[in-house]
Amino acid sequence: MFWQNSNTLDTMDSLGSCPLAITRTTDKVEKESSPRGEQIGEETMETKINVSTNNELETQRKYLLNRLWDVRLTKKNTARKDFRMDDDPTPHSWTELQERIASGKFIWDKEGEEKAVKEQSIWNPFTFITWRDPAAPADEAGYEAFRQKLETAYLATQDDIKIKSPEAGLESLRTFEAATL
Repeated sequence: MFWQNSNTLDTMDSLGSCPLAITRTTDKVEKESSPRGEQIGEETMETKINVSTNNELETQRKYLLNRLWDVRLTKKNTARKDFRMDDDPTPHSWTELQERIASGKFIWDKEGEEKAVKEQSIWNPFTFITWRDPAAPADEAGYEAFRQKLETAYLATQDDIKIKSPEAGLESLRTFEAATL
């Protein structure tokens, strides 16, 4: 039969800034008797020391990486609006619905509706309406080109933050934030 006994001692190193976790594990194997009556099995002792390096540099890098993520997300959301990637919000009142229909700010998927009618699968009369101005279509090619530039700049900045000093990472983050892609 095998069992483990583990004792953990948390302590601080001599500088008082790096916590240490010392784990001492004892593995015991139940001793068995051989046909001649000899005891078979042994006991081993193993000590592991885990050093946590959660220091100021790691904290600074984590902060910079979180800021980088936020800046990237802000740039993506702004670009989605600039390239008209998202549909307009649906009308929320009868008056707004009538105004949107009268002004023609919707796209009707006639072929999709005809197919659904043949298959008898219409549940909502607005299923085949996209609420967006047909005069302002989405610029998918432009958005994809922007997204590729953004990802390239993002990865380069992320590398700087992870590899270089936090000060150099901060400078790289500021350059990324100010960049117009």
